[in-house]
Amino acid sequence: MTVMKNAKIKPHLTRLIGLTLLVITLSSCGFHLRGHIPLSAELSHIYVVTPDQNAGFRNRLLIALKGAGSSIANKQSEATSILKVGPVQDSRRLISVNRLAQGRDYSLFKRVKFSLQKVVAGKVIENLIENRMVEVRRDLVKNPDDALGNDQQEEELLPELEQALIHSLLLQLRLN
Repeated sequence: MTVMKNAKIKPHLTRLIGLTLLVITLSSCGFHLRGHIPLSAELSHIYVVTPDQNAGFRNRLLIALKGAGSSIANKQSEATSILKVGPVQDSRRLISVNRLAQGRDYSLFKRVKFSLQKVVAGKVIENLIENRMVEVRRDLVKNPDDALGNDQQEEELLPELEQALIHSLLLQLRLN
């Protein structure tokens, strides 16, 4: 009976030792979770300008800005900064074809240009960022025999690409 108890304890003990070694290794190499990186004081109360056709993107961007600690101004005169975001551009590039000359590997791109201006008493006093481009890319491998699955895979990738684009834009704002 003690042999059975030892056999059950061994896998748990092995996992615990492995997990402990992993944590020690990661902490000794300098790895730390990023956590929350606050936005600068200029972005504490931000007014966001986007094209009308980007309503979904705008909403997700506003949520991300609020999550990063910024409040959203309803009027330019109330803001400490103005973020002007251009239209989101989507593109797809063929990377390779199969032996039947059918498209197989693609790169999907999303890109956007943005500018950031510092505002005091409703007036722009400084351009902090001018026409900077942010771009994200994901590779997609299509199976020529599964057209429906390929379309579904691409449709699932597009929101992920947009979220990565917003994340990259926020990183650029933090690094400014």
